[in-house]
Amino acid sequence: MMHYDFLIVGAGLAGAVIAERLTARGAGVCVIDKRFHIGGNCYDYRRCGILVHAYGAHIFHTSDDEVWQYVSRFATWRTYRHRVTAMIGGQYYPIPINRQTLSLSLNRDFTEVEAQSYLDSHQQSTLPTNAEEAAIARVGKVLYDRYYRGYTEKQWGMSAIQLLPTVTQRLPVRANDDDHYFEDTHEGIPTEGYTEMVRRMLNHADRYLGCDYARAVTRIPHKYVVYTGSPDEFYDYQFGQLPYRSLKFCWHLLDIRQAFPSPVVNFPDPQVPFIRAVEHWQLTGEPSSQTLVSFETPTSQGLPMYPMPTHEAQAMYEQYRVLIAKESRLWFAGRLGEYRYANMDQVVRRSLDVARAIENQIG
Repeated sequence: MMHYDFLIVGAGLAGAVIAERLTARGAGVCVIDKRFHIGGNCYDYRRCGILVHAYGAHIFHTSDDEVWQYVSRFATWRTYRHRVTAMIGGQYYPIPINRQTLSLSLNRDFTEVEAQSYLDSHQQSTLPTNAEEAAIARVGKVLYDRYYRGYTEKQWGMSAIQLLPTVTQRLPVRANDDDHYFEDTHEGIPTEGYTEMVRRMLNHADRYLGCDYARAVTRIPHKYVVYTGSPDEFYDYQFGQLPYRSLKFCWHLLDIRQAFPSPVVNFPDPQVPFIRAVEHWQLTGEPSSQTLVSFETPTSQGLPMYPMPTHEAQAMYEQYRVLIAKESRLWFAGRLGEYRYANMDQVVRRSLDVARAIENQIG
């Protein structure tokens, strides 16, 4: 068997970016993944003839020009501006909160000036200590209770007062009619899909799928390891099991062209078990006579997706980070490897930085 310079554990976005950068510099790289597909959680595939995002909607957006130029080497982009609505009592409301949301919620036709005045009067300037306080400081208690409390607590399976303020600290709020979700310079979805984008990144690396690290580490000769899995698993749960949230997906094929007014619909009502629905053709731009919708229900079981944003979880991770800091032939990367939530552009940025750090460290 070939002796590789690097064994990269995980064929998701982080592993693919680092593999591409290392192979571009002449390193021999082997990428493994315990799943039987590449792409990690941004994996997409065709289901019932429709290109779908297997693990929920993934929209690439960034204001980092270097990141955008980098990913654009491996993908062409469908022009896309993400929109989200919230369904409450059978009615749809624009999210993020804007002038229309206020007018529909409070049965009053706000002007932009009145909307801004209302938002200003309900926001708070005190330093938040948890996610609930952070959300109320942005939108006020009335709007928080209506649009964010139930959604947040379903997503994380606990009261918002137990969560770090970063969970809701950057909620966008607008006094105009802009109903686009993101405000970044660049935004899009790969015309051929994320899986194809990742495949191109991995073009010069060997790949083994359905293969976990414990099995590969002694069978694939290598000098260094880049690990994008969870550090608690790597260190055999020495300080305990890091908590994550996951999602269960329920798929429905409907004999109609369009089911929802927006690609993603949130369900803030705490009595509704799922938190979100995704109508996939609206994301990928391939309408047909049928539509495929996935409903997402949060769970603490299954594939780890979201590191838990609590003080207790962060304290446990810090214990693992002490072990990581002592490693000289091993780097952790990605959302799981660094135990923090990150958008895709942030994953790419961090992975480019990790690849540069590896090059600087070992030449």
